[in-house]
Amino acid sequence: MDLQLIKLIIDQVFPPKTKLIINEKKVPAESKFWLIDSKKGTRWIIPQNPRYGISILRQWRPYGTISYWKWQLLLIAYWAKILHRLPNVTSIAIVGETDWDWRHLGYEGLNLLPIIYIGTPGPNRKAVVSLIDWEDSTLIGVAKVPLTDNATVKILQEAEILSSLATEKPGLAPQLLHINTEKGIAVQAVKEGKLTKASLTSAHISWFSRAEIPHLQTSLQEQVQSLKKRLAILDWIDPQMRSNLNHLLEKIEDPTPLPSTWVHGDFTPWNLKWSSDRRLQAVDWEEAKYNGLPLQDLFHFQYIQSHLLQEKKNLLETTRKQPLVSEYLDSQGIDRTKYNKLAHFYLVESWLNCQEREDWSYADFLAAEIAQVLKESK
Repeated sequence: MDLQLIKLIIDQVFPPKTKLIINEKKVPAESKFWLIDSKKGTRWIIPQNPRYGISILRQWRPYGTISYWKWQLLLIAYWAKILHRLPNVTSIAIVGETDWDWRHLGYEGLNLLPIIYIGTPGPNRKAVVSLIDWEDSTLIGVAKVPLTDNATVKILQEAEILSSLATEKPGLAPQLLHINTEKGIAVQAVKEGKLTKASLTSAHISWFSRAEIPHLQTSLQEQVQSLKKRLAILDWIDPQMRSNLNHLLEKIEDPTPLPSTWVHGDFTPWNLKWSSDRRLQAVDWEEAKYNGLPLQDLFHFQYIQSHLLQEKKNLLETTRKQPLVSEYLDSQGIDRTKYNKLAHFYLVESWLNCQEREDWSYADFLAAEIAQVLKESK
Protein backbone atom coordinates (compact mmCIF):
# COMPACT_ATOMS: atom_id res chain seq x y z
CA MET A 1 0.00 0.00 0.00
CA ASP A 2 1.40 3.39 -1.05
CA LEU A 3 0.12 5.66 1.74
CA GLN A 4 1.68 8.76 0.20
CA LEU A 5 -0.18 8.17 -3.09
CA ILE A 6 -3.46 7.41 -1.32
CA LYS A 7 -3.22 10.58 0.76
CA LEU A 8 -2.50 12.60 -2.39
CA ILE A 9 -5.61 11.17 -4.06
CA ILE A 10 -7.75 11.88 -1.00
CA ASP A 11 -6.48 15.47 -0.90
CA GLN A 12 -7.28 15.91 -4.58
CA VAL A 13 -10.64 14.13 -4.75
CA PHE A 14 -12.34 14.59 -1.39
CA PRO A 15 -13.44 17.85 0.27
CA PRO A 16 -11.11 19.76 2.61
CA LYS A 17 -10.50 18.42 6.14
CA THR A 18 -10.94 14.83 5.01
CA LYS A 19 -8.62 12.30 6.59
CA LEU A 20 -7.57 8.68 6.05
CA ILE A 21 -7.99 6.07 8.80
CA ILE A 22 -6.63 2.53 8.46
CA ASN A 23 -8.63 -0.41 9.86
CA GLU A 24 -11.14 1.78 11.66
CA LYS A 25 -14.51 0.13 12.29
CA LYS A 26 -16.36 2.81 14.27
CA VAL A 27 -17.21 5.07 11.34
CA PRO A 28 -20.36 5.54 9.22
CA ALA A 29 -20.85 2.85 6.58
CA GLU A 30 -20.54 5.35 3.71
CA SER A 31 -17.05 6.28 4.97
CA LYS A 32 -15.69 2.75 4.56
CA PHE A 33 -13.69 1.91 1.45
CA TRP A 34 -11.64 -0.97 0.03
CA LEU A 35 -8.16 -0.52 -1.37
CA ILE A 36 -7.42 -3.03 -4.11
CA ASP A 37 -3.74 -3.54 -4.90
CA SER A 38 -1.97 -5.17 -7.84
CA LYS A 39 1.63 -5.83 -8.80
CA LYS A 40 1.77 -2.19 -9.93
CA GLY A 41 0.48 -0.79 -6.64
CA THR A 42 -2.96 0.36 -5.52
CA ARG A 43 -5.39 0.40 -8.46
CA TRP A 44 -8.83 0.96 -6.94
CA ILE A 45 -10.43 2.78 -4.03
CA ILE A 46 -14.09 1.72 -3.85
CA PRO A 47 -16.96 2.02 -1.33
CA GLN A 48 -17.36 -1.12 0.77
CA ASN A 49 -21.09 -1.12 0.01
CA PRO A 50 -21.32 -2.80 -3.45
CA ARG A 51 -24.55 -0.94 -4.16
CA TYR A 52 -22.44 2.07 -5.12
CA GLY A 53 -19.50 0.51 -6.90
CA ILE A 54 -20.58 -2.71 -8.61
CA SER A 55 -21.97 -1.11 -11.78
CA ILE A 56 -18.70 0.78 -12.36
CA LEU A 57 -16.49 -2.26 -11.76
CA ARG A 58 -18.62 -4.39 -14.10
CA GLN A 59 -17.68 -2.07 -16.95
CA TRP A 60 -13.99 -2.82 -16.46
CA ARG A 61 -12.76 -5.38 -18.98
CA PRO A 62 -9.23 -6.73 -18.46
CA TYR A 63 -7.42 -8.23 -21.43
CA GLY A 64 -6.05 -11.75 -21.12
CA THR A 65 -7.95 -14.84 -20.01
CA ILE A 66 -6.38 -15.14 -16.55
CA SER A 67 -6.87 -11.43 -15.77
CA TYR A 68 -10.47 -11.64 -16.92
CA TRP A 69 -11.37 -14.52 -14.63
CA LYS A 70 -9.55 -13.01 -11.67
CA TRP A 71 -11.64 -9.89 -12.17
CA GLN A 72 -14.87 -11.92 -12.34
CA LEU A 73 -13.95 -13.55 -9.01
CA LEU A 74 -13.35 -10.13 -7.50
CA LEU A 75 -16.76 -8.92 -8.71
CA ILE A 76 -18.49 -11.92 -7.17
CA ALA A 77 -16.69 -11.39 -3.85
CA TYR A 78 -17.53 -7.68 -3.88
CA TRP A 79 -21.23 -8.27 -4.51
CA ALA A 80 -21.31 -10.99 -1.83
CA LYS A 81 -19.60 -8.59 0.64
CA ILE A 82 -16.66 -10.94 1.18
CA LEU A 83 -14.04 -8.92 -0.66
CA HIS A 84 -11.91 -8.84 2.49
CA ARG A 85 -11.23 -12.56 2.02
CA LEU A 86 -9.26 -11.94 -1.15
CA PRO A 87 -5.54 -11.07 -1.09
CA ASN A 88 -4.34 -7.50 -1.68
CA VAL A 89 -7.52 -5.94 -0.30
CA THR A 90 -7.33 -3.49 2.64
CA SER A 91 -10.09 -1.81 4.62
CA ILE A 92 -9.81 1.95 5.15
CA ALA A 93 -12.04 4.80 6.25
CA ILE A 94 -12.17 8.23 4.64
CA VAL A 95 -13.87 10.62 7.04
CA GLY A 96 -14.62 14.31 7.05
CA GLU A 97 -17.23 16.80 8.10
CA THR A 98 -20.91 15.87 8.32
CA ASP A 99 -21.85 17.91 5.26
CA TRP A 100 -19.13 17.42 2.66
CA ASP A 101 -18.61 20.22 0.18
CA TRP A 102 -17.97 19.01 -3.38
CA ARG A 103 -17.78 22.41 -5.07
CA HIS A 104 -14.17 21.76 -6.11
CA LEU A 105 -15.67 19.17 -8.50
CA GLY A 106 -18.50 21.44 -9.59
CA TYR A 107 -21.30 20.02 -7.41
CA GLU A 108 -23.36 21.71 -4.71
CA GLY A 109 -26.10 20.26 -2.54
CA LEU A 110 -25.23 16.64 -3.33
CA ASN A 111 -23.70 13.86 -1.29
CA LEU A 112 -21.21 12.04 -3.48
CA LEU A 113 -19.34 8.76 -3.23
CA PRO A 114 -16.32 8.39 -5.52
CA ILE A 115 -15.17 5.16 -7.15
CA ILE A 116 -11.50 5.72 -7.94
CA TYR A 117 -9.38 3.95 -10.54
CA ILE A 118 -5.65 4.71 -10.27
CA GLY A 119 -3.63 4.58 -13.48
CA THR A 120 -0.32 2.78 -13.90
CA PRO A 121 2.86 4.60 -12.81
CA GLY A 122 4.33 6.95 -15.40
CA PRO A 123 4.68 10.64 -16.28
CA ASN A 124 0.96 10.95 -17.18
CA ARG A 125 -0.41 9.05 -14.18
CA LYS A 126 -3.89 10.08 -13.12
CA ALA A 127 -6.93 8.87 -11.22
CA VAL A 128 -10.27 8.45 -12.98
CA VAL A 129 -13.07 9.08 -10.52
CA SER A 130 -16.65 7.95 -11.11
CA LEU A 131 -18.91 10.23 -9.07
CA ILE A 132 -21.92 8.45 -7.59
CA ASP A 133 -24.94 10.27 -6.15
CA TRP A 134 -25.21 8.83 -2.64
CA GLU A 135 -29.02 9.18 -2.60
CA ASP A 136 -29.93 7.06 -5.64
CA SER A 137 -26.60 5.34 -6.56
CA THR A 138 -26.52 6.92 -10.04
CA LEU A 139 -23.36 7.89 -11.89
CA ILE A 140 -23.50 11.65 -12.48
CA GLY A 141 -20.02 12.52 -13.72
CA VAL A 142 -16.46 11.38 -14.31
CA ALA A 143 -13.50 13.37 -12.96
CA LYS A 144 -9.92 13.17 -14.20
CA VAL A 145 -7.51 13.86 -11.34
CA PRO A 146 -3.76 14.41 -11.99
CA LEU A 147 -1.13 12.56 -9.96
CA THR A 148 1.82 14.13 -11.82
CA ASP A 149 2.56 17.51 -13.39
CA ASN A 150 2.42 16.00 -16.88
CA ALA A 151 -1.01 14.55 -16.13
CA THR A 152 -2.25 18.03 -15.19
CA VAL A 153 -1.22 19.29 -18.64
CA LYS A 154 -2.89 16.33 -20.36
CA ILE A 155 -6.15 16.69 -18.43
CA LEU A 156 -6.47 20.40 -19.09
CA GLN A 157 -5.63 19.83 -22.77
CA GLU A 158 -8.43 17.28 -22.97
CA ALA A 159 -10.80 19.80 -21.39
CA GLU A 160 -9.98 22.28 -24.16
CA ILE A 161 -10.52 19.57 -26.77
CA LEU A 162 -13.92 18.64 -25.32
CA SER A 163 -14.94 22.30 -25.43
CA SER A 164 -13.97 22.54 -29.10
CA LEU A 165 -15.68 19.28 -30.03
CA ALA A 166 -18.91 20.37 -28.33
CA THR A 167 -19.16 23.11 -30.96
CA GLU A 168 -17.55 21.45 -33.97
CA LYS A 169 -18.65 17.83 -33.53
CA PRO A 170 -21.67 17.66 -31.17
CA GLY A 171 -22.20 14.16 -29.79
CA LEU A 172 -18.76 12.86 -30.75
CA ALA A 173 -17.27 13.33 -27.27
CA PRO A 174 -18.52 13.76 -23.69
CA GLN A 175 -19.67 17.17 -22.51
CA LEU A 176 -17.27 19.09 -20.27
CA LEU A 177 -19.00 19.90 -16.97
CA HIS A 178 -16.38 21.58 -14.80
CA ILE A 179 -12.71 22.59 -14.69
CA ASN A 180 -10.73 23.17 -11.52
CA THR A 181 -7.57 24.77 -12.87
CA GLU A 182 -6.03 25.08 -9.40
CA LYS A 183 -6.08 21.30 -8.91
CA GLY A 184 -5.84 20.42 -12.60
CA ILE A 185 -9.12 18.48 -12.41
CA ALA A 186 -11.70 18.23 -15.19
CA VAL A 187 -15.17 16.72 -14.81
CA GLN A 188 -17.09 15.43 -17.79
CA ALA A 189 -20.57 14.08 -18.38
CA VAL A 190 -21.26 10.36 -18.45
CA LYS A 191 -21.58 8.71 -21.83
CA GLU A 192 -24.28 6.09 -21.35
CA GLY A 193 -24.10 2.81 -23.20
CA LYS A 194 -22.39 -0.56 -23.32
CA LEU A 195 -18.74 -0.96 -24.20
CA THR A 196 -18.08 -2.21 -27.71
CA LYS A 197 -16.41 -5.48 -28.60
CA ALA A 198 -13.07 -6.01 -30.29
CA SER A 199 -14.26 -6.38 -33.87
CA LEU A 200 -14.47 -3.63 -36.47
CA THR A 201 -18.01 -2.72 -37.61
CA SER A 202 -19.74 -0.30 -39.95
CA ALA A 203 -20.29 1.97 -36.93
CA HIS A 204 -16.52 2.37 -36.59
CA ILE A 205 -16.27 3.40 -40.24
CA SER A 206 -19.12 5.87 -39.76
CA TRP A 207 -17.28 7.31 -36.76
CA PHE A 208 -14.21 7.99 -38.92
CA SER A 209 -16.40 9.89 -41.34
CA ARG A 210 -17.99 11.91 -38.51
CA ALA A 211 -14.51 12.86 -37.25
CA GLU A 212 -13.45 14.39 -40.58
CA ILE A 213 -12.87 18.16 -40.67
CA PRO A 214 -14.70 19.67 -43.67
CA HIS A 215 -12.77 21.93 -46.06
CA LEU A 216 -9.42 21.20 -44.38
CA GLN A 217 -6.58 19.19 -45.82
CA THR A 218 -3.19 18.00 -44.67
CA SER A 219 -0.44 15.81 -46.11
CA LEU A 220 2.09 13.21 -45.10
CA GLN A 221 4.85 15.67 -45.94
CA GLU A 222 3.47 18.24 -43.52
CA GLN A 223 2.97 15.69 -40.75
CA VAL A 224 6.34 13.98 -41.30
CA GLN A 225 8.14 17.30 -40.84
CA SER A 226 6.51 17.60 -37.43
CA LEU A 227 7.68 14.12 -36.45
CA LYS A 228 11.23 14.85 -37.60
CA LYS A 229 11.38 17.83 -35.25
CA ARG A 230 10.16 15.69 -32.34
CA LEU A 231 12.69 13.00 -33.16
CA ALA A 232 15.58 15.46 -33.40
CA ILE A 233 15.26 16.62 -29.78
CA LEU A 234 15.32 13.07 -28.38
CA ASP A 235 19.10 12.77 -28.11
CA TRP A 236 19.08 9.56 -26.06
CA ILE A 237 17.51 7.32 -28.72
CA ASP A 238 19.51 4.27 -29.80
CA PRO A 239 21.39 5.13 -33.05
CA GLN A 240 19.97 2.10 -34.90
CA MET A 241 16.41 2.99 -33.90
CA ARG A 242 16.96 6.62 -34.92
CA SER A 243 18.24 5.43 -38.29
CA ASN A 244 15.20 3.16 -38.75
CA LEU A 245 12.78 5.95 -37.91
CA ASN A 246 14.42 8.50 -40.19
CA HIS A 247 14.65 5.97 -43.01
CA LEU A 248 10.95 5.15 -42.75
CA LEU A 249 9.96 8.82 -42.56
CA GLU A 250 11.94 9.57 -45.73
CA LYS A 251 10.10 6.77 -47.55
CA ILE A 252 6.62 7.99 -46.63
CA GLU A 253 7.06 11.76 -47.11
CA ASP A 254 4.47 12.70 -49.71
CA PRO A 255 2.99 16.15 -50.57
CA THR A 256 -0.31 14.74 -51.90
CA PRO A 257 -3.24 16.48 -50.13
CA LEU A 258 -5.25 14.24 -47.80
CA PRO A 259 -8.48 14.87 -45.89
CA SER A 260 -7.92 16.22 -42.40
CA THR A 261 -9.56 14.67 -39.36
CA TRP A 262 -9.82 14.69 -35.61
CA VAL A 263 -7.68 11.81 -34.35
CA HIS A 264 -8.88 10.37 -31.05
CA GLY A 265 -5.47 8.90 -30.29
CA ASP A 266 -6.63 5.98 -28.12
CA PHE A 267 -9.41 4.55 -30.25
CA THR A 268 -9.89 1.19 -28.50
CA PRO A 269 -12.84 -1.01 -27.49
CA TRP A 270 -12.53 0.09 -23.86
CA ASN A 271 -12.91 3.74 -24.87
CA LEU A 272 -15.93 3.19 -27.13
CA LYS A 273 -19.59 2.84 -26.18
CA TRP A 274 -22.81 2.19 -28.06
CA SER A 275 -25.38 4.97 -27.90
CA SER A 276 -29.10 4.20 -27.82
CA ASP A 277 -29.25 4.65 -31.62
CA ARG A 278 -26.28 2.25 -32.13
CA ARG A 279 -23.76 4.97 -32.91
CA LEU A 280 -20.28 4.92 -31.44
CA GLN A 281 -19.34 7.35 -28.72
CA ALA A 282 -15.71 7.82 -27.70
CA VAL A 283 -14.37 8.76 -24.26
CA ASP A 284 -10.85 9.58 -23.02
CA TRP A 285 -9.63 12.24 -25.47
CA GLU A 286 -6.32 13.03 -23.75
CA GLU A 287 -4.29 11.87 -26.78
CA ALA A 288 -6.51 13.61 -29.34
CA LYS A 289 -5.11 15.61 -32.23
CA TYR A 290 -6.70 18.26 -34.45
CA ASN A 291 -5.89 18.31 -38.18
CA GLY A 292 -4.54 14.78 -38.18
CA LEU A 293 -4.09 12.24 -40.94
CA PRO A 294 -6.87 9.79 -41.87
CA LEU A 295 -6.83 6.14 -40.73
CA GLN A 296 -4.71 6.74 -37.62
CA ASP A 297 -7.49 5.62 -35.27
CA LEU A 298 -8.18 2.60 -37.45
CA PHE A 299 -4.54 1.51 -37.21
CA HIS A 300 -4.43 2.08 -33.46
CA PHE A 301 -7.60 0.02 -33.00
CA GLN A 302 -5.94 -2.91 -34.76
CA TYR A 303 -2.33 -2.62 -33.59
CA ILE A 304 -2.97 -2.09 -29.87
CA GLN A 305 -5.23 -5.13 -29.71
CA SER A 306 -2.68 -7.22 -31.58
CA HIS A 307 -0.10 -6.17 -28.99
CA LEU A 308 -2.28 -6.86 -25.94
CA LEU A 309 -3.62 -10.16 -27.22
CA GLN A 310 -0.20 -11.16 -28.58
CA GLU A 311 -1.66 -12.04 -31.95
CA LYS A 312 0.74 -12.47 -34.84
CA LYS A 313 -0.92 -11.72 -38.16
CA ASN A 314 -0.55 -9.49 -41.20
CA LEU A 315 -2.63 -6.67 -39.77
CA LEU A 316 -2.34 -4.21 -42.62
CA GLU A 317 -3.34 -6.65 -45.32
CA THR A 318 -6.18 -8.31 -43.41
CA THR A 319 -7.59 -4.94 -42.37
CA ARG A 320 -7.37 -3.47 -45.87
CA LYS A 321 -9.19 -6.45 -47.38
CA GLN A 322 -12.21 -6.13 -45.10
CA PRO A 323 -15.11 -4.96 -47.31
CA LEU A 324 -16.03 -2.19 -44.86
CA VAL A 325 -12.51 -0.81 -44.90
CA SER A 326 -12.02 -1.28 -48.63
CA GLU A 327 -15.18 0.68 -49.40
CA TYR A 328 -14.13 3.48 -47.05
CA LEU A 329 -10.66 3.69 -48.61
CA ASP A 330 -12.21 3.98 -52.07
CA SER A 331 -14.50 6.78 -50.88
CA GLN A 332 -11.46 8.68 -49.55
CA GLY A 333 -9.32 8.08 -52.62
CA ILE A 334 -6.71 6.19 -50.60
CA ASP A 335 -4.98 3.55 -52.70
CA ARG A 336 -2.77 0.76 -51.38
CA THR A 337 0.41 2.86 -51.50
CA LYS A 338 -1.12 5.72 -49.49
CA TYR A 339 -2.67 3.23 -47.11
CA ASN A 340 0.72 1.69 -46.33
CA LYS A 341 2.36 5.09 -45.92
CA LEU A 342 -0.35 6.19 -43.49
CA ALA A 343 0.16 2.99 -41.51
CA HIS A 344 3.91 3.54 -41.37
CA PHE A 345 3.32 7.09 -40.15
CA TYR A 346 1.17 5.65 -37.36
CA LEU A 347 3.99 3.31 -36.31
CA VAL A 348 6.54 6.11 -36.03
CA GLU A 349 4.27 8.62 -34.30
CA SER A 350 2.99 6.02 -31.85
CA TRP A 351 6.54 4.94 -31.01
CA LEU A 352 7.41 8.56 -30.20
CA ASN A 353 4.26 8.89 -28.08
CA CYS A 354 5.30 5.78 -26.15
CA GLN A 355 8.63 7.40 -25.30
CA GLU A 356 6.86 10.43 -23.85
CA ARG A 357 4.55 8.39 -21.63
CA GLU A 358 7.14 5.68 -20.88
CA ASP A 359 5.07 2.85 -22.34
CA TRP A 360 8.04 0.62 -23.06
CA SER A 361 6.08 -2.54 -23.76
CA TYR A 362 4.08 -1.08 -26.67
CA ALA A 363 7.18 0.80 -27.85
CA ASP A 364 9.04 -2.51 -28.23
CA PHE A 365 6.11 -3.96 -30.16
CA LEU A 366 6.06 -0.98 -32.52
CA ALA A 367 9.85 -1.05 -32.95
CA ALA A 368 9.61 -4.66 -34.10
CA GLU A 369 6.88 -3.70 -36.59
CA ILE A 370 9.01 -0.85 -37.94
CA ALA A 371 12.01 -3.14 -38.35
CA GLN A 372 9.85 -5.66 -40.21
CA VAL A 373 8.49 -2.97 -42.55
CA LEU A 374 12.01 -1.84 -43.44
CA LYS A 375 13.16 -5.42 -43.94
CA GLU A 376 10.30 -6.14 -46.35
CA SER A 377 10.96 -2.94 -48.31
CA LYS A 378 14.56 -3.87 -49.19
